[in-house]
Amino acid sequence: GYLKRPFKFDKDAVFLLFVGGADHRRKLEDLVVAFNHLRAQGHELKLVLAGDIMRGPGCIPIKDVREALESSSYIEDIIFMGFVGDKQRDWLYRNALAFVFPSRYEGFGLPVLEAMSYGCPVICYRNEATLEVAGNVPLYADSSLQIAHNVLKIVAAGGRHTEKPKLEKYSWPKTAERILEVIAS
Repeated sequence: GYLKRPFKFDKDAVFLLFVGGADHRRKLEDLVVAFNHLRAQGHELKLVLAGDIMRGPGCIPIKDVREALESSSYIEDIIFMGFVGDKQRDWLYRNALAFVFPSRYEGFGLPVLEAMSYGCPVICYRNEATLEVAGNVPLYADSSLQIAHNVLKIVAAGGRHTEKPKLEKYSWPKTAERILEVIAS
């Protein structure tokens, strides 16, 4: 197993964020390769992985992801947060350079929507779910090289979105209303 390594973010910390689990549809190995590429080019940043399974490389059940993490020359700059509470997660979204979600397919795209609700820049793979919920707000990629390129676009643009996209369509009250409509019909 892995012991959680204490880590304190300083106010100037620059990091990429992934929140979620590891499975074959999520190409986390592409995120690690992009991170390695950026670091090799001299960009000082960290990679933060949060989610129940994100406690260390040995906890990741997907061989390609585990090998990418274990072979990274920058493993000391990959922060495995494991489960994070609401306050920690909120802080991560508010302070990340970008939320990166390299998922080939999703049922709905909730992680992308959640990151966008914080005004966090999003880089994700183009799939039907993310296109439906996020439209043209994220920077889309389909490879590790494009992820790295999009990170540099965000850096060049100053890092943060100045406004949050309109997400009222997906609010919890609207969702509850729609569920009640379906049940009643």
